Parts: sequence; structure tokens; C-alpha cells
Amino acid sequence: MKVRYLFDEHVSLRLKEALLRHNRSIEILGVGDHHELVFGSSDREILTFSEQQQYIFVTQDYNTMFTHITEHIAAGFQHCGGLVIRPLTPIGILAAALYEIWYCTDLEDWNSVIEWIPL
Repeated sequence: MKVRYLFDEHVSLRLKEALLRHNRSIEILGVGDHHELVFGSSDREILTFSEQQQYIFVTQDYNTMFTHITEHIAAGFQHCGGLVIRPLTPIGILAAALYEIWYCTDLEDWNSVIEWIPL
């Protein structure tokens, strides 16, 4: 299955626009774009949604997300992968990294994997 991205609510819309300039067929969903994932959703809700709907989540929340992922996995759940944005990385570099991941990998490659981007 092709990689699909779920952006948390703190990820800039500029990143979505920049990524779609690489390829318009990349599927990107943002928190707030779906009735089950409204603005203010907890990290646990985001992880559960990404697992159920098969999206790799993209976040800037490196302070709490690692803890929630660890708890999520310890509770017997998986996730479809997570990408944590390195602070101060320019939008163009992030878009290129996400495009490369989308182009070169499949969703199955990211099962329960979390990485910093750019890699």
C-alpha cells in the first residue's frame, strides 16, 4: 500500500502545499480534516486513528509523542509509522524528504517505526 500522511495540527499548511507540488496524488490528511480527528485531539487519539486508517503520522511534537508511542506499543497496539520533524528544518527540505519516503517506500515498511525527518 502506498504511504499516506496524517499531519498533526501543528504542522504548517505550507508543508502540505510544498509536498503536493512534488506530486498531487500524495494523500495528506490533517488533524481537523476528518470528523473523527478534530482539532485538539490527543496524541493517543491520533495514534489510534493513524493505526486504524493506515496513515503515517507527521508531527513536530517531539516532547510528548515518544512517550505516547511507547505507551501505545506497550498496551499491545501498533502504529503505521511516525515521522518527527527536526526543529528549524526548512519547509523545502521537509517536503523533499516526505516525497522521497512516499516515492521509495510502502506503508508496510513503516509499521511501528518512528524516525526523525529529514532522515
